[in-house]
Amino acid sequence: MRPHADIYIEAERRFALTPAATVFIDDRADNIAAARARGWEGIVHTDFTSTRQRLRGMGVGC
Repeated sequence: MRPHADIYIEAERRFALTPAATVFIDDRADNIAAARARGWEGIVHTDFTSTRQRLRGMGVGC
């Protein structure tokens, strides 16, 4: 279970994720910290507007 590193490792394997190209959004900072430790980009979701702004800042269109 999150934030244990194994869940992120399994997601990388199962979905062929490249950590540097992966964005993880969650409302818990500890889950984001665990994802970042794997090299993922992480966004702590607090509201739609700020999450959308962060995604746009990363070049993710939405």
